[in-house]
Amino acid sequence: MISPSMLVPFQDSDLGDLVRSRPGEVRVGQVLGLLGTGGGRDPWQQAQRSGARFALLGIPEDLGPRANLGRPGADGAWEAFLEIFLNQQANHFLPAQEVLLAGRVQTGDLQEAARGLGSRPAELERLRELCAELDARVAPVVEEIVASGLIPVVIGGGHNNAFPIMQGVMRGLRQRGEAPESGLAVVNCDPHADFRALEGRHSGNGFSYAREAGLLASYFVLGLHEGFNSQEMLDRMLAWGGRHVTYESVFVRQELDFVQALDRAASHALAGGAPVGLELDLDALAGMPSSAQAPNGLTCEEAARYLDHLARRVPVAWVHLAEGAPDLLPEGGSRQVGKALAFLVSTFLKASWGR
Repeated sequence: MISPSMLVPFQDSDLGDLVRSRPGEVRVGQVLGLLGTGGGRDPWQQAQRSGARFALLGIPEDLGPRANLGRPGADGAWEAFLEIFLNQQANHFLPAQEVLLAGRVQTGDLQEAARGLGSRPAELERLRELCAELDARVAPVVEEIVASGLIPVVIGGGHNNAFPIMQGVMRGLRQRGEAPESGLAVVNCDPHADFRALEGRHSGNGFSYAREAGLLASYFVLGLHEGFNSQEMLDRMLAWGGRHVTYESVFVRQELDFVQALDRAASHALAGGAPVGLELDLDALAGMPSSAQAPNGLTCEEAARYLDHLARRVPVAWVHLAEGAPDLLPEGGSRQVGKALAFLVSTFLKASWGR
């Protein structure tokens, strides 16, 4: 079992504080499983043998966005998600019995160490060091989840966590004897390519670090915003073999429709036969409280169609939803982010049911 210094498992008492029971109704939080802490040697495999297929994992931090000169607040998305997801109705539409509520990566000490740090060079350097320390906690937790045969569904936190998630997925697949030699395929629904220079860890270079580490076999960005990606970064990504469909090409110039864009993403991911990660940055959703919030972007329904479409067509190894920052909307931000995340996670679970 992973050290408590890395993972804080979810407890029955935590559920009792969050789930609002009502006579005649059953909530998702009353049905899904929790990670056992006693008895057996491997609680992840115990959960898998008990029927779990998906492990919900939170990473409540905003170190990565701040280290990328972005706005803080991504540490609040996990709690916002739980408040809504756990109180959904447990009914025949959602396979809640296949979901393990694993817990959250231990981030409290790192967040405290980052308190008060800003954008001065020495402060940015320290934030990037803390982000690298977080990498070393996330990867082993994800490794154990994947090694047990479960699919991680990760709620961030910043998009910096894509890199250690990929590290953990690859190591977990290696334990199962299923690691692809060429690396993993990723589809990232994101206004930004996150392929920045290797200048110290932050939310803008998770995929370039993954490429450098030999973890990334193919990469496709869906909904990239043409005005917010440097030519230098685009050149680096395209020279390596990454591909994209821009937001403007679909929703402004209408050079292809959204389904065609989704098909293009799926085809690119499938081409190498590698396990596929589905990444979704909440920056992609119009008006969503996030580090790089924008008025233009996908609707929540279109983001759900992305997850549904890909989950039905590719071998999904993990899902990662990043950058939601509830506190950036002073009134109602937690509910807006929580409802969006709960809807998106539920959409993926439904699309994956029976596959």
